[in-house]
Formats: sequence, C-alpha cells, structure tokens
Amino acid sequence: MNLLRIDVVSIYDLRFDGVGGIPWRLLKDSDSLIASRLKKSFGWIFYGEQLQGFDSFDLSGVVPDTVGAALRINRQSRVGSFLVWRASQGQADPLAFKAASCGQVEQDLLSIKRPFRGLGGDRIYPFVSIQANTNVEDLDDFATSNAVELGRLLTSDLEGERPSTLKEYIGLDLSLRAYEKLFLRWTEALAVYAYLDSVEFYEACMFRAVQIFEHCVLGQVSLVSALERMDRFSRRLALVTPRKWLRARELFISLADAEFVFVVYPRTQSVEANRLLVAAHNQFGLGMLPHECEG
Repeated sequence: MNLLRIDVVSIYDLRFDGVGGIPWRLLKDSDSLIASRLKKSFGWIFYGEQLQGFDSFDLSGVVPDTVGAALRINRQSRVGSFLVWRASQGQADPLAFKAASCGQVEQDLLSIKRPFRGLGGDRIYPFVSIQANTNVEDLDDFATSNAVELGRLLTSDLEGERPSTLKEYIGLDLSLRAYEKLFLRWTEALAVYAYLDSVEFYEACMFRAVQIFEHCVLGQVSLVSALERMDRFSRRLALVTPRKWLRARELFISLADAEFVFVVYPRTQSVEANRLLVAAHNQFGLGMLPHECEG
C-alpha cells in the first residue's frame, strides 16, 4: 500500500479502587497537540455535557516516544480510559507498527500508575489510522484493491482468516464521508483517509473517529463495572437492612445512569454524528450488553 502516514492510538479501559491527587494538567486547560485535537473533534460529535462526571487530563510528555497521551476517569464509578498516540511515516509496515505500539502495555500503564490504587483493566483496544497517497475520488478504489491488506491491518491477522473474510470486513464502512472510511469491531478499529491538504484537519478527523471508538470502550467498561458491582452486592445480600437497601439503590442508579449516557441518550451534535455513533455501537455490540445480562 502506498501510504503517507500511519497513526496508532492505543485505548486502554481502566478500573481502579481509588485515586488520589492527579499530578497532570486538565485537558481543557492544555494547548498540547493531543489536547487541541481531542477538544476540537469532541465538539464535532457531542455536546459538552456528554461525559459529565469524567475528568480528562493531558499526559503529553509523560509516556516516552509518543505524540501525546490523555487520561479520562470517573472517580465515582472508578472507571476510565487512557489514550496513547504514536505516529510514523508511511514507509513503515503498518501491521508491524501496530504490533509494536500494542507491545508497550507495561510501559504505558506504568506511566499513570502512581496516583491510583488497584489500577487495572481488561484489554487494549488499538485504533489504527492510515492516510493513503490517493485523492478523495480514488479512495473507494484504494480500499477495494487493498481490501485483504486492510482486513489484516484491522484484525492484526491473528486468526489466519481467509482473504474472502478479510474483504468482507472492509465492506462494512461506517463513515459516509468521501475522504474517510471507518471499520470497527469490538476489539479494534481502522480508519482510512485520502490525501488531505491540512495535517490539522486530518488529525481532527482521526480523533473524531477515535472518540467514537473510545465512547464504545468507555460505555462497555462503565456498564460492565456497574453490573459486576451489583452482582457482588447481591451475592452478599443475606439480610436486607435500610443501609443495604440504600446501597442497592445507589448501585441501580449507577447502572441506569451509565446506560442512559452511553446507550439510550448520548448528547450528539448532529444527525450524522448520531448515525455514526449508533452504527459504531451496533458494530461494537454495546447496546446489547445490559439486555444480555438481564437475560
């Protein structure tokens, strides 16, 4: 593939038992590159209150050999996400660069460990973005002619799937924009862009797609964490007391709030943003989680 640029944003889901004072700057007060891109692209998708309850921090310079990093946490529900951005010129092997970026888990998490108690998470969700050396009008042809390679890049080629299966993944484009293609599954995502004159515009578009995927990850960790807390509480509920009844009510409200914010009524800015978010949720399987657990 003839590429101009490769970016990998590693998205970690986080859970923690507690957190002290955060030594890093709030994202809203920062003018770093990643802070600027996240703030601009967030406004393309959501109204400002969408992630109310989450605090966001700029960790630029904290994680070695990265373009930037950002942390988002909810102290009450004790969950969050951690984004680590790495970039390379197009001459690199994109699959190898993705693998190398995903191989930095220990280093990445060590960078944020200090203020947390019991910090952990379920997995890393890699988001890969490539900019092809092709015009907007030729992007469809680029995707078609490189469908097998793009499928391998999306899946990391871990399952040894048939070329026909890899091509099918590249038929599931979530984006309606002529210069962008977005492919997503619950484990990872891939965005493909045509040549764009402005680097700033490319990076803002990429982080718009990143934050669509991050929203799925945050929604999943918030819902799963709330459900697991309810399950642990119910297993210990031998005798109902007023205190335990209040605790059960708190847990139920926490689950209902997470489902409302991430699934039922996300505060999207436009018809296009809402359509893209719903499509991403469906592909990720986010909306099915509470109902599967009810069953």
